[in-house]
Amino acid sequence: MQFVDTNDEQLMVRFRMSFDQEAIRTLLLRYHRSALALARCWLGNTAVAEDAVQEAFIRLVRERDRYDASRPFAPWFWRILRNTVLDTARGVQRYEQRLRVLALEQDTAPALATEQEELHDLLAILDAEDREILALRFAAGLPFAEIAARLGCSEEAAKKKGQRALARLRAVRQRRVALPAPVVVLPSDAPVPD
Repeated sequence: MQFVDTNDEQLMVRFRMSFDQEAIRTLLLRYHRSALALARCWLGNTAVAEDAVQEAFIRLVRERDRYDASRPFAPWFWRILRNTVLDTARGVQRYEQRLRVLALEQDTAPALATEQEELHDLLAILDAEDREILALRFAAGLPFAEIAARLGCSEEAAKKKGQRALARLRAVRQRRVALPAPVVVLPSDAPVPD
């Protein structure tokens, strides 16, 4: 690979100016794994995450002329990925809502949630900033220095945000575990099940 020592910004400029296929290929290889890990964490489904990452890379190619070479490449790309994931999540939510309506019409019982679905549900309760920092740290495995660069804050601020997000996630999980089972009150004339 000829661009091993070339930084991301130089690669993107090279791609933007001359549509250099090797430059974009190098960028895609550099970002694919962490982009997929983040999308998987945000969306909770590998296949949907793969589609979102592919769409983010397509948008990167389409929007190459909007890249500002005086700014770092990584935050620009992560913003494209984040927006793509949010669009994908909205589409998935609409699709799942239609399926729920269809299931209710057919009087089918919902399936039990898996651990991954439970985690996805817990993350969905958190705000977008908390989900993002937890995904960057735990799904993508990024160090706080890199997270800080992507979020545009100091490393200490990124650590503090991560600690607070993790504490909120734990609190949400504790509240969910501590909830008592729902009590069903039947009318006095209802038949008693055997």
